[in-house]
Amino acid sequence: MAETRSVTRQLFGLAAPIIGLNVLNVLMLVVDAALCGRLPEADHALAALGFAVQVVFLLMVAMLGLLVGTVALVARAHGGGDSDRVNHLVIQSTMLTAIIGVVVGVLGALLSETILRRLGASPGVAALGADYLQPLMLGTPFFYLTLLYTGILRGVGNTRVPFVCALIANVVNAVLNYGLVLGNLGMPSLGVTGSAIGTVVAQFVNVVILIIVLRR
Repeated sequence: MAETRSVTRQLFGLAAPIIGLNVLNVLMLVVDAALCGRLPEADHALAALGFAVQVVFLLMVAMLGLLVGTVALVARAHGGGDSDRVNHLVIQSTMLTAIIGVVVGVLGALLSETILRRLGASPGVAALGADYLQPLMLGTPFFYLTLLYTGILRGVGNTRVPFVCALIANVVNAVLNYGLVLGNLGMPSLGVTGSAIGTVVAQFVNVVILIIVLRR
């Protein structure tokens, strides 16, 4: 019975931060939508965000296979006590993720309005969505690296650090979006573009913290 409680406690200790991390990921999108919903053309802005988020999730498929494979290999190497192998996998996966992120980001930025039109967005919504999607696409390497490093830490049994990093990123995102979307805190009012910039900066902060943790 004591062993069962111990296993249950360990499982909960691993699962709780993951649940919180997923909530924070959704919360970042909620903050973007809530602030863009206060813009003059709120209906078009929210529709544009809806279409743009679909594109982001669609292009995330390019990263999922690499992520699953990396986490499996890292977990196996870590379980075997082979730290050199773990370091090698982290370096190689980082390089490959960065390359994929740059390619997907550049193509997504260049074709953003076309993709949105193909998804059924009206010309006005597609143009507004492109204003949001283009900076977001250029930040794809940060987004992909965040997914990678979060997965690697999860593979070695550390789920708390990604949760704390995501919490910090959410605070940065909320503050920057509040300033850049509506022109508060002395920042320029950039509308949906400001929302995307705030999100990219928050993802960059997240990646930097995760890199510092992994290097240690």
